[in-house]
Amino acid sequence: MKLRYETLIRTGEIKRIVMGVIPFWAVTLLYDLIALHVSFLPFLPWERLLIILPMIILLICLLISVSLLLGLGALIYVGVYSVISVLRNC
Repeated sequence: MKLRYETLIRTGEIKRIVMGVIPFWAVTLLYDLIALHVSFLPFLPWERLLIILPMIILLICLLISVSLLLGLGALIYVGVYSVISVLRNC
């Protein structure tokens, strides 16, 4: 398992796979967490948590990004709707 992650990190596959889905800061955070957990993996007994933790953080970042985009979309919709209704009343 450790060798597989090291290969992915060396080739940069993780960034290429995830780059189109979430913002760059979340990709960098995930990349750093995987690199950190690969370097400490032999010394820690709770390997499963270290494998699952980056995925949980990635999911949280993805949910935050989606909610921000939905909120921004709602603000734009309300703004455009308000401008159109004001222009109709003039």
